[in-house]
Amino acid sequence: MRKINVGKYLISALVERWRPETNSFHLPVGEMTITLQDVSCWWGLPIQGKPLVGKADAQWSELVERLFGIPVDEQHMKQKKRKGDDNIVVRNSQYSLNLGKLRERFHVLPDTRMDREIHWHARALVLDMLGSIVFTDTSGDGVPTMYLQFMQDLGQQTEYNWRAAALAVLYRQLSMGAKKGRLEISGPLLPLQLWSWSLLPLGRPKVIFEKPKEGDEPDEEEDEHEVHLDYNPVFGAKWCAAHAFDVPHNAVTEYYRNQIDLIREGVVDWQPYDDLLEQMPFEVHQDSDWWFARVPLMHFWIVEFHYPHKVMRQFGLRQTIPPSLPRGQAEVRRLRKIKHSAGKSNNWELVHANYV
Repeated sequence: MRKINVGKYLISALVERWRPETNSFHLPVGEMTITLQDVSCWWGLPIQGKPLVGKADAQWSELVERLFGIPVDEQHMKQKKRKGDDNIVVRNSQYSLNLGKLRERFHVLPDTRMDREIHWHARALVLDMLGSIVFTDTSGDGVPTMYLQFMQDLGQQTEYNWRAAALAVLYRQLSMGAKKGRLEISGPLLPLQLWSWSLLPLGRPKVIFEKPKEGDEPDEEEDEHEVHLDYNPVFGAKWCAAHAFDVPHNAVTEYYRNQIDLIREGVVDWQPYDDLLEQMPFEVHQDSDWWFARVPLMHFWIVEFHYPHKVMRQFGLRQTIPPSLPRGQAEVRRLRKIKHSAGKSNNWELVHANYV
C-alpha cells in the first residue's frame, strides 16, 4: 500500500467538509465518517487490547541501542529545519529516527543470524510501516522512537489497539487541517483516500486486470471491478493492483469540491465491504462486535471520540436522530489543546487515566 499515491487535492476537498465538533464529514447526503470498521477492513489492525499510551518524550538513545544494536554515535535521527534569525537552522530530532537510514541498515537479513538480529530486523520493519503508512509526518522521513516501548519483548504476546490509535491521529489531523490558514496535514492519510474511493465517487480508479496467460480461458462472468486474490485479503489489498484514473489530469481542489457538491444517495456505496467480509482474515471477524463502540480513541497525548451512532447507514442500519454527544465541547477543546511536549515528565497512561 505504500506505493499508492495520496492525492493532495482530494484530501484538501474532504478536509473542507470535516466538522471537528462531530468528527464527521458533512456531505449532501448527510453525515459520514471513517469508523473503526473502515480501519479494520482496510488494514486488519487489532482493535482489542491496550491503548497506545505511555511516555512520548524520553532519552530514547539507550532503548534504540538495546533494541536495534545501534551504538549511540551511529544513530541517525531525523533532521528538522527551523528558521533562525538569519537563516535556516538544521537540528537533529530528539525522538524521531530517520526512516531512510533505518531501511538502509536493516534492508537485508544476514545469512548467518542470531535471534537478536532477527528481532532487530522485525522491529525495523514494524517501525518502517508505522512511519511510512500509519503515523506519517508532513515530511515522510521520520518515525518516532516512542513506539519501541511496545516492542521490547517480542516473545510476550501483548495486544495493542493500533487501530484506535491510527483513527485518533487521523481525526486530530483532520480537525487541525480544518482550521483557517492551516497549510499542512499529516497522519494516516492513505485510509482517508481509501475511504473516499470505497464509499464515494471521488476520483475512484478502475482496476487494470492483467491479460490472461496463453491457454487460459477467459472468465465471461468476471466482474470488471472485482479483484481475485489467492489469500484472505484485507479490503485495502483491493487497491494494490494497477489502476487507471479517468479524472482530468489537471484536477485540483476545485474539481473535487464540485464533485462533492454533486454527491447524491444513488452514488454512495454505504457498505462497500459486505461482499468481501467472508473472505477477510479471522482477526477482522473477531473484532466486528467492537465496530459500534462509542469509546475514546487514544494515541499518547491525543484523545478523540468515536461516534458511530451518527453514521448508522454505514453499518446497514436506519439512521435515527442521534442523541446528544456524550462529551461537551469544553472537554473536547481542553483535550485538543494538549500538545506532545506537555508530557515531558509524564506518562500519558496516568495523565489520561479516566479515558483509559
